[in-house]
Amino acid sequence: PVAGKRERAGSLGARAALDPTAPDLRAVVSAELGGRPDVVIDCVASPATVQSAVGLAVKGGSVLVVGVGHGPVELAIEVLQDQEVAVIGSAMYTAEDFDRAEEIVQGTASEQLVTAVVPMAQAAEGFALAVAGEQTKVSIRNIRRDAIKALEKQEKESQITEDELNAAKKQIDDITKEFSDKVDTLVTNKSNEIMKD
Repeated sequence: PVAGKRERAGSLGARAALDPTAPDLRAVVSAELGGRPDVVIDCVASPATVQSAVGLAVKGGSVLVVGVGHGPVELAIEVLQDQEVAVIGSAMYTAEDFDRAEEIVQGTASEQLVTAVVPMAQAAEGFALAVAGEQTKVSIRNIRRDAIKALEKQEKESQITEDELNAAKKQIDDITKEFSDKVDTLVTNKSNEIMKD
């Protein structure tokens, strides 16, 4: 629902960036795509966005939920049954996901995606920026990358063992996931507030 984010998506090459609070979102999406989508990817996973995604998908289509949501979501059984829409969940945020995402955005206008960088010690301030809605992505992940590079250097120089390196990488990944999950929860709660307004 944040206009600035839609504008940024357009500047990065998105064909369309639509307001999810539009009164007849299905008609707007259908007009833009020339029909309803075969696949809808929900990156928020709030009750409102899952319901909206199911309502958007074409008969026999799929909804892939990759956002980190919490709690129950009510769906009209007649929509699932009559429209034969498949709702599929997917876990994410593994270390490999982060590494692959980094590869994809290297050499692109990735500086436009990261609108604020905060050290781990100021994570609470980063959460506040994310919840405010104006920041696209607050990067706590850069700290993860830098820490792993430092550890790999120590292992290469025989300052730590390979087992110690792997244990430290796991601990860093766990901490990064914990903070990412907190940010996702805050953003989901904010999105739910916005969708209710």
